[in-house]
Amino acid sequence: MRGRTAPASPPPWPPCCRRARIVLAARSVRPDNPRRRLKRFMREGYQAILGHASVMLTNNSRAGANDYAEWLGVNPDCIEVVYNGIDFDQLAQSVDPARSDQLRSRLSVPPATPIVAARFG
Repeated sequence: MRGRTAPASPPPWPPCCRRARIVLAARSVRPDNPRRRLKRFMREGYQAILGHASVMLTNNSRAGANDYAEWLGVNPDCIEVVYNGIDFDQLAQSVDPARSDQLRSRLSVPPATPIVAARFG
């Protein structure tokens, strides 16, 4: 198993600012901590996947992106950070009041009752 240090010269992937068709989304910090199984395969696996021109890596924090960059030997700026959260202004702009009223009526939810919902996948 390789150590945690970055190679002397970073591999030529992933090129920054390319338009990816496949997004590999990482969360938190690199997966090679002692409590994770299959850790010995993870670095080489990520490097192989990221070597493909249509794949890019994202992370949900700058600290996580920096940690992955160090682990994989790439420029941290090549890892796009997409923070967790909701843009409520954008969400409010997409609301169709008539459709919302119809849905509330169909589900017997009074107009003043708050609704919390989520959709995944």
